[in-house]
Amino acid sequence: YMGTLDSMPQVVLWFRVTLLLEAVLNTVTGLLCIFAPDIFLRSFMHGHPSGFTPELSRWYGVLLLLLGYASPRMLLVSRWEATDGLRVLVEALLFGDLVHFAVSMVLVARLPIVSLTAFVGMVFSTVTLATLRTIWLVLQGRERRADPSARALLTNSS
Repeated sequence: YMGTLDSMPQVVLWFRVTLLLEAVLNTVTGLLCIFAPDIFLRSFMHGHPSGFTPELSRWYGVLLLLLGYASPRMLLVSRWEATDGLRVLVEALLFGDLVHFAVSMVLVARLPIVSLTAFVGMVFSTVTLATLRTIWLVLQGRERRADPSARALLTNSS
């Protein structure tokens, strides 16, 4: 039996810490992609990145910086509570995890990976984040169904 978020404060704490650590990692990686794309790309490919590849890395960095900003900002706006906005953000991040995992598998199939450690770390972090987000969404959904005011909102909105 899994309870609600209110009955599991450690899950809430781990979720918050994970979002913040992910935001730091996204920010650092985003800055690396923008200002040193060759370093970022060499962890995934042999040789020197050429052509348009470094520019695409910079655009990836822009998206990572956006994610690095959005998570802590949403936590501040929601005062660390499980609000609808935070739920939508977590759903979007989970969707991104699934797409990221699929694209990572395509990358491995098409490109010889230089660093197995980098690849395993990328897959492990994606699967871990997707699992934590799924657990949080399930618990948050149970909490909403258990809360009479949330239940009233759910029945009035349909």
